Amino acid sequence: ASISSADRTLLFYGELYNDLGGRDEAEYVIGMLAQQGLQCLPDINGPFSFALWDNIKKEFIVATDRLGRFPLFYFITDDVVGVTTDLDACFSAGICRASLLHESVIDLLTIGFPLGDKAMFEGIKRVTGGKYVTVSSTGIKEYSYWQPTFNGHKNNVSQLIDTFEVCTKRAIQRYPKSAATLSGGWDSRAT
Repeated sequence: ASISSADRTLLFYGELYNDLGGRDEAEYVIGMLAQQGLQCLPDINGPFSFALWDNIKKEFIVATDRLGRFPLFYFITDDVVGVTTDLDACFSAGICRASLLHESVIDLLTIGFPLGDKAMFEGIKRVTGGKYVTVSSTGIKEYSYWQPTFNGHKNNVSQLIDTFEVCTKRAIQRYPKSAATLSGGWDSRAT
């Protein structure tokens, strides 16, 4: 969804679990940004990514949710900053080169994905969970707005169980024909 105001234009993708007050997700986010600026990001709950043009600051901002569930990538080529969710389209159009990054290939083969903000390709960075990137006349800057915390207390297990049950019930209500498939891998064992 996209929405514009006099000061901002927002392209939003995702689903929010906040009380939207009858607005759609894009309206809600642009309203939060107008009221609180980027300090609102930790309070936006759900899987999302967005691109925002701030007409007052002449600044382009991209952000993803706390866990980075919708990947965003950025790169610079010929003094142009590119932002995409689809690297294949950029490679096919000749906008950037698909030159594998050796470190990322090693990460992929050992743990299944590149670590940190690395993408699989040279010159391309990924906006990781809990981060946003600004592009302005002063350059490209990456900021962290959220970090996971763990205090290590065993009594937090009940809070984890409660949260898991709430999320599972919400998913089943939205998709009554849900199924949980278990492969026996690490994720299945945790579940």
